[in-house]
Amino acid sequence: MRFEQRTFRQQGQRYCLRLEPEVWFWLEEIATLRNRRLVELVGDIARDRAKGQSLCSAIRCFAVRFYRRHAL
Repeated sequence: MRFEQRTFRQQGQRYCLRLEPEVWFWLEEIATLRNRRLVELVGDIARDRAKGQSLCSAIRCFAVRFYRRHAL
């Protein structure tokens, strides 16, 4: 499986994330739909994730929930 690594810095916090290219595509699409920058969306997800949940896992779950909500 292939992963892409991206690094973000927001509000003094540094995020170094390795996700599948498809997940990055989904996040970019969601950010565009919400008129947000990708770094802002990642920051929102980081802030709202469950205690102890990895950020990569939270991002994947967020994307699945978003598209599931919009598919029904």
